[in-house]
Amino acid sequence: MNVAEEIERLTSSLRDTTMGTRMVPIGSLFGRFRRLVHDLSEELGKSINFVTEGEDTEARQDGDRAAG
Repeated sequence: MNVAEEIERLTSSLRDTTMGTRMVPIGSLFGRFRRLVHDLSEELGKSINFVTEGEDTEARQDGDRAAG
């Protein structure tokens, strides 16, 4: 492996590691919605069935994009 290939490999690894630290499973955000929906349901006296899918999908912590 030549120096340019090694630099490319290290750069890619660093980029992937950096992006990985900025990503969070979106399922961690769903808990907040579950509580909100529950409280709203109680307040309005309505029965609500709140269903979520894709909890393993990752989103940037700043919320700009989803990547899965």
